[in-house]
Amino acid sequence: MLQPEISLHNEIKRKLEEIGWKNGHEILNFLKNDVVSNFYFERYFKKKILELNEFLKELDEDERRDALEQIRKELESADEERILRFLRHRI
Repeated sequence: MLQPEISLHNEIKRKLEEIGWKNGHEILNFLKNDVVSNFYFERYFKKKILELNEFLKELDEDERRDALEQIRKELESADEERILRFLRHRI
């Protein structure tokens, strides 16, 4: 019988916690669906976007800043899956 993906995630989480894994979201006070802010957009995500999208380096500083701000706003409330898809398929 098929089960919703979220129930599978919850089951895996429960089993990991049973064997001693810590819940990073609780420890680090991460907000649900706020991965962009939680994972330090300015330090890491911005760098990766620039690495994966060479054409952004050709823009002047103001255009690049505007493009990155638009990306940050678009992904601000995205879940992990949406962000990974975004990185995988680039802009």
